[in-house]
Amino acid sequence: MPRLDLVLTLIRAASREDIEGVKAAAEAMANEEVQLGHNRAADRIRTAIDGQKIVEPTLTRTGNGDAPEGLLVELPAKAGLDRLDLDDRSRSSLLALLTEQKQSGKLLKNGLSPRHKLLLSGPPGNGKTSVAEAVAHDLGYPLYVVSYGSLVGSLLGETNRRIESLFAQARRQPCVLFFDEFEAVGKERADKQETGEMKRAVASLLTQIDTLPSHVVAVAATNHPEMLDRAVWRRFEVKLVLDPPNYSRTIGFLVKQLDLDASLGLIQVLGQCFTNKSFAELKDFTLDVRRRAVLDDIDVHGSLRREIEMRFPELDWPTDDHRPDEAASKARPPKIVRKTERKKTKTSGKQDV
Repeated sequence: MPRLDLVLTLIRAASREDIEGVKAAAEAMANEEVQLGHNRAADRIRTAIDGQKIVEPTLTRTGNGDAPEGLLVELPAKAGLDRLDLDDRSRSSLLALLTEQKQSGKLLKNGLSPRHKLLLSGPPGNGKTSVAEAVAHDLGYPLYVVSYGSLVGSLLGETNRRIESLFAQARRQPCVLFFDEFEAVGKERADKQETGEMKRAVASLLTQIDTLPSHVVAVAATNHPEMLDRAVWRRFEVKLVLDPPNYSRTIGFLVKQLDLDASLGLIQVLGQCFTNKSFAELKDFTLDVRRRAVLDDIDVHGSLRREIEMRFPELDWPTDDHRPDEAASKARPPKIVRKTERKKTKTSGKQDV
């Protein structure tokens, strides 16, 4: 039996004479029947849509004639979760979500729905967009990013209609629907500076999220979780905070990107310099090192030394490349010595003599 939310979506689309919305809801029902193993029922639904001819969805068009094109922009999903540096809790939660999606038919047969709403928060540059791409990659789903420039309209009720069109498009097939900077559309309605139109838009957005079929994985990302409407939080079944890497994860990232020994003194001290910096900053640094190595015709180790001497001229970098206690160095960062401190130490030593 089709889920009640899909039936209601179909009724609402029909009442608006939204033909594309009707087709989208019916196609979503057919997809759910396929996941349940009811292929004959799915065929009957699709036959009823348009006489046995399945119309391929065009994601740059909408169900409402007054809504603009380009509400959804497809992005390539090039890498899976195995390529991302994640903390154990985040990786475990994401793997569980992927497992539920891949075995959704088994869950649906037992009256359960797979989780499909993911909220990511944390400082910028720590992998929120990469997680959305990885989820799409590992599920084999297309990744669609919401275009806020096309979504928000200036006329009364226009944004609501576009939100409905956007979700009607997304329901047509299994996909990952990505809302970057989600606070732009999910902002707290108690904010006195927000207009009535935007508050209505938030209410419409929450309703649409509630009625998403389980084959649409909604991923929302925000750098400002404090700005989100309180009702937004309970809509998402999985909530993850992606923080900047600590010392050990910084070391691991540098070693992996530069293919160097973790016991190198340069790597150890550099790990402390970059601790709590974003992964984006770390990535930029390692790319600079690799570019310098190619352009200067030197190995990565030599390029690394040149790059850090240029970026951190005030630090006294170790001359001995390998630290004796490798295990301890991974767990406990070495002390950074500044050149001014080294000079003071030498001066004080002479005075004692």
